[in-house]
Amino acid sequence: MFLGRWPAGDRSRAMSSTLRASLVCWSLGLVIAASSGTQSQQTPVSPVSPVKPDTTKLAEPASDSLMGGRSFGHVSLNVSRGVRVTLGNRSTGRITVTGWDRDVVSAQAVSQRGSEAVIVDQGPAGLFLKADYADLESSDPTGRTLDSPPIGDEGRPIQVHLEVSLPRYAVLELIRVWRSDVQITSIDTPFTIVGEKSSIILKDVGAVEIHTRSGNVEIENATGFIQVTTASGAIRVTNAKAGVRAVSIAGPIEVKCASGRVDVTNTDAPIDFYNVVGDVDAMAANSSVRFDGELEQDGRYHLRSMSGRVEMILPANTGGFNATLSSYRGMVESDFPLKATVSGATKEIIRSGQTQFNRRLSGQFRNQRAQIWLDSFEGLVRLTRRTTPSKSCE
Repeated sequence: MFLGRWPAGDRSRAMSSTLRASLVCWSLGLVIAASSGTQSQQTPVSPVSPVKPDTTKLAEPASDSLMGGRSFGHVSLNVSRGVRVTLGNRSTGRITVTGWDRDVVSAQAVSQRGSEAVIVDQGPAGLFLKADYADLESSDPTGRTLDSPPIGDEGRPIQVHLEVSLPRYAVLELIRVWRSDVQITSIDTPFTIVGEKSSIILKDVGAVEIHTRSGNVEIENATGFIQVTTASGAIRVTNAKAGVRAVSIAGPIEVKCASGRVDVTNTDAPIDFYNVVGDVDAMAANSSVRFDGELEQDGRYHLRSMSGRVEMILPANTGGFNATLSSYRGMVESDFPLKATVSGATKEIIRSGQTQFNRRLSGQFRNQRAQIWLDSFEGLVRLTRRTTPSKSCE
């Protein structure tokens, strides 16, 4: 939608009703999905689109009478290329995965008590690993499964952490967690994580898909497409190489030094972009949208908010662009002199500093093909000229 074709009042009202309807429908869908989960289970329901497990994949075995069975503390297994790995945790402890250049899977379970048990199943469908409590009061710590978790000094169940090293090429099956934090580093294959109240930290990975209800999501150096949805956690993406799609209700979203198309939606928390190389589309309801960086020659930048501030900060030596700035109830300001078309007559706006023109300003700065749309229903809309260096990507 090119905003310059709409009369100011009609365009803003249309934008208002469309944006409000879209965000309300999306928010209701997320809330309904969130309310359908049961807190008594380790496996949550995805906040937007539940990820249905593939029944052909390796499921958790019904008993511990397995090939490998229960190991105490540490287990190491040789694997072949294309191995599929399923991970689990009986407690709410952390799951940590690190990729390496060996055809070996190494896993250990640890807690504040020391070594714990690792449940292992290796079969035609792949490899299953799960952290569990060991029976430390017995001469055989893996001889039986404890009926209830041991209690720590603070009167809470002790957390068992699962730490796994595996080949970079290994295929990670869907990771479902309730309160377990997940940290994954140096895995090349795509994977999906569904969490309830979980913090997710990823570094040097391929394509990823993350769905949580709460808990921060941090992703750094992803070579594949990133898709993240959350209800209340913060989303921070740095050095993405193949595009980003992020959705949140009440968590701030920051995308820094990303390449490829970036598509972001938020309701009650700010959206910030720094040095994004690619098209940008951002929509907020009750929060601000801010872009700070250089423009691509043919880039398209569409930043919108219902009631928040919308601002684009560009270097002083920006090559040029076509811009449409509008606000139905707020102010419209620009530090750049624009050649604007008003009521069929062309006039030159040459003042530097703040410029307001009937809450709508549309025109060209120099001769480049970049397209900018900044729009807010009742917030300030501002196009700012930066005089100091922006944040570095190094």
